[in-house]
Amino acid sequence: MEFPIYMKLSHLILQAINEFEVSLADKIVDQLFERLKQEDLTQGDEKLLTDEQLCNCLQISTSHFYKLKNKHKSNFPVYNVGKTKRYKLSEVEAFFKSKKYQSKN
Repeated sequence: MEFPIYMKLSHLILQAINEFEVSLADKIVDQLFERLKQEDLTQGDEKLLTDEQLCNCLQISTSHFYKLKNKHKSNFPVYNVGKTKRYKLSEVEAFFKSKKYQSKN
């Protein structure tokens, strides 16, 4: 029994779409890796820290950290990595010593 032409055509279209999706996904991943190579997310050996890691280094609670960060939203040093936030300890310490922080307290 032979399949009707519309079923063959439908199968070919779905196959083409699947190949296109794979090709597009590969290109997107390649571009993302290139962008990550170009971005300067580390300074020397300094790593980007999560909220919890930063709080441990600063020896403050996360709730206190979130209050400080919200109070200084426009000036707070933060890196957006995908949907997450990361911080450099040296930049956060410098921020707390800076006039931008001192003037709002």
